[in-house]
Parts: sequence; C-alpha cells; structure tokens
Amino acid sequence: MLFRSTTDDTSAINSAISAVDETGLVIFPPGVYLITGLAPTRTINLVGLSQRTEPEETTPLGAVLKSDTDAVILDFSSTSAAGSSVRNIGIEGSGNVAHTSQVGIKIGCNSLDLHDVNVYSTGADGIEINHMNISRWYTVKVQNALGHGIHVNQTTAIADNTIVGLQVDTIST
Repeated sequence: MLFRSTTDDTSAINSAISAVDETGLVIFPPGVYLITGLAPTRTINLVGLSQRTEPEETTPLGAVLKSDTDAVILDFSSTSAAGSSVRNIGIEGSGNVAHTSQVGIKIGCNSLDLHDVNVYSTGADGIEINHMNISRWYTVKVQNALGHGIHVNQTTAIADNTIVGLQVDTIST
C-alpha cells in the first residue's frame, strides 16, 4: 500500500511495483500521487481505494496519478505488461499546451483492463492505442485532453475487446 506525499512519488511507486508478489497488486489510498511517468514491464494491478476520481466533484478525492511533465503518465507499451489492470484511479495531466508528448495512458499490450478510470487535462491525447486485444474497459472517461480523447494509431491492432460506459471528448484514427 502506498501513501501520498507532496513530492515526486515515481520512485516509491516503481519500488512498490518491483516488490509486489505475482499478483502484482499495488493499492493506492485516496490522495494525489505526483509522478513523472510510469512504464510497467510486468503484469501489475493498480487499484485505488476510492471510486471517486474526478476533480470537480465535491466529495473527497480518490486516488489520482498526477503529472506536470511532458511525458506519458501511464505507459503500457511493454508486451510484458499484458494482463495488467487499472481500477478506481484518476490520471491527471498538466493541461499545458506545451506538453505535446503528455499522454494519459499509452497502450501497446494485450489484456489491459480499465475499470472506473478517469483521464483528464492531458497536454496531448487522453488515451493512445498502438495495440490492444482482449481488453475490457468499464466506465472509462476521458475529458479535457488537449490532443484527442482517444487516439487509435493502428486500427488493425484492435480486436476482441469489451468497452462499456465510455465517455470521451474525441476519438481519432
């Protein structure tokens, strides 16, 4: 289990990812976790303890991974990350137009499950898909991405996915 701070939490989160057993379970209590970007190279399950992941709601904030850097926030490009999941977590970008490389979630592996995930205020695309098969998305919301809400780079790379409850500003290929 991780605890929030006011400093860069990237190293602590990477250490937690490296230290977990074969379940790959990393739990985030409610709070904002400042990161420069995470790029898992194994199957992990990132789980927030609160379903409240939108900043404009009036209830206390859940678990949010926030980045002010011009980089991918959650990068699942490694095929070794297949079978990973993200649940009950907000992904918050800088909202800075100069951050043209800041993508909320980059997908390049199979079987990435997203449940109750909100991506908002990214400098570029909210979600970038380079390859995705056999994935399940339930209640995924992308808003205020300065690029595309969802950008699909290779349409042939998407098959056998389940997507329920998707809300997005723009989708492009």
